Amino acid sequence: MSKWALMLVAVILPSNILLYHSSVQLYLDIHIGKEVVFGSLLDLVVVLPALMYAAFRLSKKQLAGFVVFGLVLARSILPEAHFAQYTILLYAGLAVEVIVVM
Repeated sequence: MSKWALMLVAVILPSNILLYHSSVQLYLDIHIGKEVVFGSLLDLVVVLPALMYAAFRLSKKQLAGFVVFGLVLARSILPEAHFAQYTILLYAGLAVEVIVVM
């Protein structure tokens, strides 16, 4: 199972990164809407930590750390115009992480 999970992580991360490059958007004629941004957030905040949990059997604290890492990664991958409406998720995730760690 861990090999499959890591292979899926190796597909999810580059695909989300490439999705927001303007040259890829022009070449594939992709329009980035709210649904695409929400899908990327879902990939990075839910699917990625779940795959890492399946690959490495993480503790709850480590899993919460991967959720926050997914939020920070989404913040760095997504353009500001697309991430602006989801900024509250970043702060809420950080607050939950602080509560879980303490």
